[in-house]
Amino acid sequence: MDNIGIYKLDSFYLLNKFPDHDNLKAQLLDTITKSEQKYVHNRDNIYADSITKVDWEAAKDLSREWVSLIYDAIYNYYFSVANMMGYESSIIQEIWFQQYYNKDTHGWHTHGNNFTSVYYLELNDESPRTELIDPFSLNKKIIPDVKEGDIIIFPSYVIHRAPVIDNNIRKTIISCNLDFYNPHIDIIERLNAL
Repeated sequence: MDNIGIYKLDSFYLLNKFPDHDNLKAQLLDTITKSEQKYVHNRDNIYADSITKVDWEAAKDLSREWVSLIYDAIYNYYFSVANMMGYESSIIQEIWFQQYYNKDTHGWHTHGNNFTSVYYLELNDESPRTELIDPFSLNKKIIPDVKEGDIIIFPSYVIHRAPVIDNNIRKTIISCNLDFYNPHIDIIERLNAL
């Protein structure tokens, strides 16, 4: 493995306010509060996860009540982002919520598919923000300046975590694993003409 050349392709994250946040927040939180969920607790020498409410096990089930409230709006948002980036198509592969309370955390991890998103449905000013690791400087943490209502999208291979909440607040996120695919035909034609 010593002979592998590593060449840098710049990585990125996208950050923007979800346009439907103000219209959907109260109803989503109410529905999530009433929905089925599971407590996750994993602590060993490597992974530290403690999430009070999560419905990850149903992430492919689009018939959940809270998902039906947000699906069209969030799908349209991701489709617009995919188009802005030069892709013709987008698909939500999985969608789930996570609710964090005092002492909850989600340790360092990655996701599948080609993009991951985090929608900050409920984010107090004192809530810790998602931390990303720079893939080209593994000792460098990036803490995007997210606010409640924001959606961050980043490549799924980026190592990230939700740091421990050290106060009596609640933080609620909706996460998605996404695929953006098929470059726009005009981009392909332009590249083929080079």
